[in-house]
Amino acid sequence: MEKLNVLSASLNRVAPSATMAVTQTARDMKAAGVDVIGLGAGEPDFDTPDHIKMAAIEALHEGKTNYTNVDGIPELKAAITAKFKRDNNLHYNVSQINVSPGGKPVIFNAFIGVIILTSAAPDEVAGPRFVLGVMLIACAAMSEAVGAVLIKVVKGVGPLQLLAWFSVVGTAVLWPLSLALEDNQTTAFSEDTRLNFGLALLYSSILVSIVAHSSYYWLIQRLPIYVVSTTGLMTTVIAVIGSILILNEALTIQLLIGGLMTLFGIALILVRKKSLAQEISA
Repeated sequence: MEKLNVLSASLNRVAPSATMAVTQTARDMKAAGVDVIGLGAGEPDFDTPDHIKMAAIEALHEGKTNYTNVDGIPELKAAITAKFKRDNNLHYNVSQINVSPGGKPVIFNAFIGVIILTSAAPDEVAGPRFVLGVMLIACAAMSEAVGAVLIKVVKGVGPLQLLAWFSVVGTAVLWPLSLALEDNQTTAFSEDTRLNFGLALLYSSILVSIVAHSSYYWLIQRLPIYVVSTTGLMTTVIAVIGSILILNEALTIQLLIGGLMTLFGIALILVRKKSLAQEISA
């Protein structure tokens, strides 16, 4: 009985679909004589054409009442590819078409597809540790977020002092980990890598740690976290641009669209928060 009570409590927290609630409100208003345009459920404002109704009736008479393929009836998918080619000059294979009862299943499947892709561990990308890498990235992002909040609440400690203490503690932890998990500690000073390692060491120690990190801590202590963290996304964009210009990495359409979306998102968040702050102060 206790398990049933827990289940009932969980079900009570499930809210009705907001889309259907808006749709029903529009229907009620129309029934009351109000001229309203419903923007809820994604359905057309005209009746199903007669030839589609007749095709559905014929399919019933032909016994086509069983489960279909998950991604749609093959004949329907073939007709869709033909339509795209004829009317829109778009060329797709049948395997690229997915038929679903609505938009939500497609969006859900798309997110699941991303998860599957990131779990596929393609050897050409990162080998068998690809999934572990994705998990470490997620952990790093969470750690960065928690760190920003903790730095925000620290009072009376300057950014350089914070950085100095972080370096002391980090050194005490990192060197034992490096000795335990990694080999050939002196390889960095070999003739082949000495110059690049030295430049990377100086750059990371002086510009990144002292200038960038201390500036980041200084800003975190004085500005809202959403401002500093949001603009921090620029790091990724600049890194991608640098890899293209310096390392001659390929500029793909995915990188271009992702970069533009990141910049647009940053601008949107900052402008929205600025407007909200002005409204509150007014």
